[in-house]
Amino acid sequence: MIDALKWMKELKSKLQAAFGGRLCFLGLQGSRRRGEASETSDIDVVTVLDSLSPEDLRLYRSVLDTMPHRELACGFICGSKELRAWPRHELRGLLEDTQPIYGELSSLLPEPNAEDAADYLRISAGNLYHEVCHRYLYGGSPAQQAEKLRGAYKIAVFMLQHLTLLRTGSYPPDKAALLPLVSGDEREILTRSMQWDFQKQEREQNPEDWLFLLLRWSSAVLEKVSPDGAPCPDSHPLLKQKLDALNLPPLLPEDFQLEDWTERRQQLVI
Repeated sequence: MIDALKWMKELKSKLQAAFGGRLCFLGLQGSRRRGEASETSDIDVVTVLDSLSPEDLRLYRSVLDTMPHRELACGFICGSKELRAWPRHELRGLLEDTQPIYGELSSLLPEPNAEDAADYLRISAGNLYHEVCHRYLYGGSPAQQAEKLRGAYKIAVFMLQHLTLLRTGSYPPDKAALLPLVSGDEREILTRSMQWDFQKQEREQNPEDWLFLLLRWSSAVLEKVSPDGAPCPDSHPLLKQKLDALNLPPLLPEDFQLEDWTERRQQLVI
């Protein structure tokens, strides 16, 4: 197994030699940061320079080309100005899922709050809802589409982390920390994500269950975090009929209401 921290320290030295004091932050994120990586997992790097130009990208690429396991390197790079202007709903996850190697990421970001987390949930739930509907109706057989949902279940885990942040004020750093904090269908979503590689046969036998679990849950999230409390639209009639037949219990606790964090968001900085 690649020693990701050793790899990152080598990258830090090379970037400092290339960019000098212009390097503002370097961090490791993703599965290698969480201790959930396989041998072939990406090495997810977060890099922030004082500014970023095409010439900087060329130089950065040349540095990466000198690194071992170059084919596994990926990640996020930007200038500090762009990071300050970045959509706020994406920043809490970036901050929480990044282990600093050099610099302090929080000093480069606007102060996060609970509304940012709720915005992330609204946007992610809408995208997830649309993806499931689109895959079921237009993407081939349900079995084929269920097999392509790995990324969707990954996004659902990030959403569960943000939901837990709103409920408890704390962001679980990985799946192991999140597992005891969820129950019912939320736990089922997390468990399926954790055991994805061992459940191929289950997805082939019950593809609609894998699709519609995400559909129902994303619908519930949209309703719970709607800023005006308006219910989300009904599913497509065919999807709704199939979903109702599964007779799934509610996925979000009844006591989780938008007002729980709305009343506190002005004074609470998470």
